[in-house]
Amino acid sequence: TTNHVSATKVITPAASLPGTTNIVVTAQDGTTTKTYTINFTVAKNNAATLSDLKVSGTTVSGFSASVLAYNVALPFGTVTVPTVTATTTDANATKVITPAAALPGSTMVLVTAEDGTTTKTYFVSFTVSAGASDATLSDLKVTGATVSGFSSSVLTYNVVLAYGTVAVPTVTATTTDTHATKIITPAASLPGITTVVVTAQDGTTAKTYSISFTVAKNTDASLSDIKVNGTSVSGFDKNTLNYTIALPHGSTEPPVITVTATDPNATTEVTLPIAYPGIATIKVTADDRSTLVFYLLAISYGGDGIDNNLIQKNLRVYPNPSHGDFMLEYNSVSTSRIKISILDITGRLVFDKMYDISGYQLSEQIHITDQKAGFYFIRLVDGMNVVYQKVIVE
Repeated sequence: TTNHVSATKVITPAASLPGTTNIVVTAQDGTTTKTYTINFTVAKNNAATLSDLKVSGTTVSGFSASVLAYNVALPFGTVTVPTVTATTTDANATKVITPAAALPGSTMVLVTAEDGTTTKTYFVSFTVSAGASDATLSDLKVTGATVSGFSSSVLTYNVVLAYGTVAVPTVTATTTDTHATKIITPAASLPGITTVVVTAQDGTTAKTYSISFTVAKNTDASLSDIKVNGTSVSGFDKNTLNYTIALPHGSTEPPVITVTATDPNATTEVTLPIAYPGIATIKVTADDRSTLVFYLLAISYGGDGIDNNLIQKNLRVYPNPSHGDFMLEYNSVSTSRIKISILDITGRLVFDKMYDISGYQLSEQIHITDQKAGFYFIRLVDGMNVVYQKVIVE
């Protein structure tokens, strides 16, 4: 608006922005002029925000232009700092991305607005997830079969191998967590211990499973030879337990009985009868110290013949084993009186009685319930025949 109503003005707008608009004012006299100038500029954008923030190509969870700090948990075992990209809200703004130096660490995104002054800094903090702490096994096998009594919480096992085993069995294991690792160290020899060390995914938690291998003791309680006065018993077989020995007529010295165990680790004990005819016992204890076998030698002098077949055919004892109360049945080869004696394994007489029989048969209930548990021997004298039978009292 001019000060004098008679003055004139010409306004020439700026061609663009930024630009200048001129106003030329001419006074009433038509000569005097003044030019007014308006210089237009446009303020720079002060937006220093991001419209997107990505980690390895994926927008970070929970992203918002107004949120400056983010936490990203990376999978266990990650060692490379992820790539961070960013998009500024204002295309004229600038950004500088400074990756984390290592993991865990933070990547920084500095945004500078177009005005060159306003800035915002976004942070992405990276952590690496701790691995699982499960260091257990879901299975533990010896030679392909799950070890007896296996439980993931039980760390120690004992396995008894068959007698004679010399090779260390193969042990395999399965971890509960597939990310856990295992190291199996076989036993160096037998007996020995195989260990399985399981390390959890976290690299710290560990458990050690152990299998202790032992080899069973030999259960062989047999003999490979029996000698009487230096001569092997005729017809000896380790599986035959009863033998008849007839010493020369007129012999007065007790026989010398020597034995050889099939397994050199077995022990033997020879007990001679306290009177003849009588029965010598040979107790063989296997290396396992629990398996026992008794060999019986029915020994007589000269004419005191002992028919070993009678043991199998004519004498019957039942039940056997018993608690010391059993039935004895005998088919006699004569009508003589029958004498029944029972001896313990030391030769001590615990029962002795004469019986009259009729019809060549004897059936009698025997009671030795007052005796302790163990092996006993029935000696039945029938005329010139002597019959022996082993009984067990439990």
